[in-house]
Amino acid sequence: MTLPGADASEIALPYTFEDALVFENLAFFAALQGTGLVRKFRDAIGAGDGAAAIGEQMYLALKTGKKAEFALDVLEAEGFNDLVVPRYIAEGLEWLLLQLRKKRVEILPKVEVA
Repeated sequence: MTLPGADASEIALPYTFEDALVFENLAFFAALQGTGLVRKFRDAIGAGDGAAAIGEQMYLALKTGKKAEFALDVLEAEGFNDLVVPRYIAEGLEWLLLQLRKKRVEILPKVEVA
């Protein structure tokens, strides 16, 4: 992805759920109005300087920020349903679905067709 302030595409390596969510949805968070972590994340994106700088600013903000307040702000935001799930969560859910499908085959009785 090409981040604000970067000349070329970069790979962002998030440390937390919150920064993973932001990196997957930069345009959403760059425009999201609010205070607390929402404002600090928006400011970090606006300041640019690439993935490392944005990530560092978000990391510092998360040290003292109120995650519950952030979660509520995001849940109530217009456009919430259009957010992209962080990649590691999507991959984990796909793995879990595969495991459940395997178990379903093991648990359900075989139906014989007459």
